[in-house]
Amino acid sequence: MKPASALPQYLQEVLATGAERVSGLLCPKCEGGRSHERSLGMYRFDTYVAVKCRRLKCGYSERFALVGVDVTTWNAPARGARSREFYGALRAPSLASQRYIESRYGIRPHTLQLFGVKEVVGLKALYMPVWSPLAEKRGATVRRFDGWGRKADSFKHDESQPWQSWYLADYPRALVIVEDQLSAMRCWQLGYDAVALLGVALTQDRAAEIERNRRSRVLLALDADAFQAALREAHRRVWIDRAVLLSHDLKDVTDEEIEERLNG
Repeated sequence: MKPASALPQYLQEVLATGAERVSGLLCPKCEGGRSHERSLGMYRFDTYVAVKCRRLKCGYSERFALVGVDVTTWNAPARGARSREFYGALRAPSLASQRYIESRYGIRPHTLQLFGVKEVVGLKALYMPVWSPLAEKRGATVRRFDGWGRKADSFKHDESQPWQSWYLADYPRALVIVEDQLSAMRCWQLGYDAVALLGVALTQDRAAEIERNRRSRVLLALDADAFQAALREAHRRVWIDRAVLLSHDLKDVTDEEIEERLNG
């Protein structure tokens, strides 16, 4: 039996997400035939992973050993890679997932649909596209909610663009810079432009893009542990109006608390 490291790179990335059962993958043998059908399933067991193509003309089936293989190290893209795709199967969030996300994070189903948020089949995870200020897709993040492995993983389409996600309102009250996409969507629902840094670093390329595309006053709203850094950034960059001290992420508080922190 071959080791799991012998799997094609895109199947290694799916395996690294921790999913136990994933369908809708491209078969490495037949490549889905003329229609490029996504006919491959991958099934994870304790000591091996099995792959099987359901196309009758192909029938490819093989097992790969997991013993001695640390798949958690496969999440990082290759050095210098310009594009990294997510190959897991996706679907629209179920009604139960929509209810959970709205009750836990205050994000409405219409918002999820508008910004292309999907569920990852076989995982307790959300696939969230990363958007440019021109509504061009830069890639996506996969945010896990099951406590396994890393909490979020990035899939960039182009390393040359700033890795941050934009959410633009029709008539923005202000532009709010936050760390994560769920907090950004909460701000957008309240009529703010929002940018998710997908981290805490306001790098030069990110800052330059925000300065070019800002349409109103700018608020830098980072976690309490990053507040001193936020203050320094607000002092360095004159176009940032104010740094906002947060005790919790904006996705974890009520609308009233968001308004109080942003306008206090």
